[in-house]
Amino acid sequence: MKRRRFLQTALAGATSPWVVPASALGKAGRPAASERIGLAFIGPGGRGVQLVREFAGRPDVEPLAVSDVRRAVREKVRALIEEITAGNKPGSPYRVCRAYRDFREVLARPDIDGVVLSAPEHWRPIMCIMAAKAGKDVFSEKPFALTIREAQAMVAAIRRYGRIFQHGTQRRSTNEGNLRDYCEMVRSGRIGKVTHAVVTVGPSPVPDFPDYTARHAPPDPDEFDWDLWLGPAAWRPYRFVGHWQGFRDFGLGSIGNWGSHVLDMAQWALGKDAEGPVEILPPEGELPLRLRYADGVEIHCPRTPGDSADTAVFGTQGQKRIFGGPKIREKFDPTPLGPGDVRLYRPRNNDHNGNWLECMRTRRPTICNEEVAYRSGSLCLLIAIMDQLQRPLRYDPMKGEFPGDAEANRLLDTPKRAPWQVY
Repeated sequence: MKRRRFLQTALAGATSPWVVPASALGKAGRPAASERIGLAFIGPGGRGVQLVREFAGRPDVEPLAVSDVRRAVREKVRALIEEITAGNKPGSPYRVCRAYRDFREVLARPDIDGVVLSAPEHWRPIMCIMAAKAGKDVFSEKPFALTIREAQAMVAAIRRYGRIFQHGTQRRSTNEGNLRDYCEMVRSGRIGKVTHAVVTVGPSPVPDFPDYTARHAPPDPDEFDWDLWLGPAAWRPYRFVGHWQGFRDFGLGSIGNWGSHVLDMAQWALGKDAEGPVEILPPEGELPLRLRYADGVEIHCPRTPGDSADTAVFGTQGQKRIFGGPKIREKFDPTPLGPGDVRLYRPRNNDHNGNWLECMRTRRPTICNEEVAYRSGSLCLLIAIMDQLQRPLRYDPMKGEFPGDAEANRLLDTPKRAPWQVY
């Protein structure tokens, strides 16, 4: 099925109400033990611990496994899960949550229904593809991928194996600061014909990658499996535990961190979830970095040190600041939408995590499904490629390549170490 057709079908289905059958619920509306969704948490450091807390305490979830290459991390998170679920155990037993060094052991378990991926960015695409092949549904933190080819392979695997995917760009669900309401207004013509969006990503819209140098003695492999931490990335001597996002082999820097949110909001407001830009233009004079779509609409990414992450959309009859801090976000206009206006996907109770779990039961697409994640995530990747080449680029968003541009096309993917060439 073509990407555009798939997304249209997915979003059409997503507007229908969701009903969980009573047979899937235990007493007092709580899922019976046999009907809880078995989850595993892979790479739960930093943001991953927050996801563990959010998922493990839900009555419809049974946390069964945690995997991390660091013994201290996996044992600490396993203990946290035991603590969270302890209160639910009387009369409704939970199975023991087990800790693993190697995530492949987790994927081999038939009782795991879904995996929550918060491992470093260079690992998530590989883990996602392997999880899909193993029959697991996937919740993955942002950014979606580190290369265009990784992203395409993720989409292909999720579809081929019929998996339910949710991306960690939760602001589409939460409607924080009336984000969804603003997007509906923009797409309903409240600011006239849209001309462009302006997106800022903290101090710079492009990643700032420092040089890599070894700083510490190699850790004990039994305590920290550094080779497995590197995984598909090129081998390097041990250097650090945190702050890996600033190294190109492992992350996208600020453009992947905040750009995944603010560029996603721009995509949503502009109605571009099934397409991408056809030109990426570097700063020129007073003009900022620009992403230009086939219809002429642009996303501007100015270099504005000190600004917070922000998204604003401009039209012929006004503008709407969609995403930003409370000091710069405009007061919400409560004027109700009319019968002919656009209404966007609204998860039950604005619950992003719950949306994934519910869609695991109904097998309907999530609000941030693989197509949405790929299209928004590709904006971060295109900006990163343009930053490396420092010149204008023409892009075919349907094929995911730069027509007639061998130099740019070489940056569509990176080599993977064995045995991690999974696509």
